Amino acid sequence: MKDADILFCRKAVVNRLSETTAYYVLHPSNVTQGQDASFLSSLFVDANLNEITQQKTIFFQTSLNELSALPLQTNIHMVIFLCANDLTEKHIETLTEFRLQGYQLGIINPNPEAFTVALLSVFSYVMLTLDHLSVDDALTRFKHPALSSKKLWVNKVEKLEQFTKLLESIPEGQFSGNFINKITSVKGKRVLAYQAILIDLLVALKEHANKSLS
Repeated sequence: MKDADILFCRKAVVNRLSETTAYYVLHPSNVTQGQDASFLSSLFVDANLNEITQQKTIFFQTSLNELSALPLQTNIHMVIFLCANDLTEKHIETLTEFRLQGYQLGIINPNPEAFTVALLSVFSYVMLTLDHLSVDDALTRFKHPALSSKKLWVNKVEKLEQFTKLLESIPEGQFSGNFINKITSVKGKRVLAYQAILIDLLVALKEHANKSLS
């Protein structure tokens, strides 16, 4: 068992003073996409996330289906981000139930004109990415009344001009991107085989319980 295994990758999320306020946690082999429940669940066994992230907020990206299989971690302040393109009004009840269970939710690149206030009210965070939106488009979206009261995270900040304009327009925002901080690897020991089996069992049991209640 090697101590040099990469458990996950992380990217610092900073405030206007360039102080790290959160970490965006990513899969080491595919840092550009959302994470599956087995990977996220294993992190809670593989490493002491509170220690590694200095007890800062942890941001994850996943899908609604994977979220249903993810054990709630009450000892970790985390926010789960879901892609707006995967959500419709029919998901309001499910999302509301997750909120009642204690999950904090964020929505990625929402067009506020395309969603009802009821759906957007489920989310306390908004993530806007500058690989899909210009800075001006991101600012216009965030000024919408349905989004302006939420906590804003702007990801994929790649240029000084972008960062400067964002700081001037949304000083209370949070920011990340290769201009601010590169992705870094977090190394440690891999999860033991019996622990991995236990995680899979817990996920399967939760899925079975959810089906029984539905």
